[in-house]
Amino acid sequence: DHINEELSCFFIKEYIDEVLESLIFELKNSKFKINVICLSDFQITSYPGAFYQIITNLFYNSIRHGFDGVDFGNIVINISTNGSIATLVYRDDGIGISDNNMSRIFDPSFTTKQGRGGSGLGMHIVNNLVTNVLSGDIKVNSQEECGTEFIITFPCNI
Repeated sequence: DHINEELSCFFIKEYIDEVLESLIFELKNSKFKINVICLSDFQITSYPGAFYQIITNLFYNSIRHGFDGVDFGNIVINISTNGSIATLVYRDDGIGISDNNMSRIFDPSFTTKQGRGGSGLGMHIVNNLVTNVLSGDIKVNSQEECGTEFIITFPCNI
């Protein structure tokens, strides 16, 4: 239902904070921390449902893959603007992605958790939402043992 929402004007930091609040039960009694860096008055006209799905999939990807076997970690979401283009940088300090897996990260049904609860659709969905719904672009940087960073650029007003 979140993806089918109408185009609307919203404060992106407030909205992402609400999304993360709905996911916080995953972090209950854990040592994982999330920090959102964004001006509180940064308002965009876009599809909030797409952001819900993007943040949710990135979050679960970090928890299930990036922090696999790790007892603590950090997620930082930094949102900024340069004129009519916004940049959302999502970064975790988890175990990173191997070079072998980097080229397949957005492929449908690719997962490192086959048979252990992973469908492999999360990052494929994120890529489709960023490029097709938000008319944006997504890049990923990662090194094993050094975490992963997703850089998403999109128009502030669709």
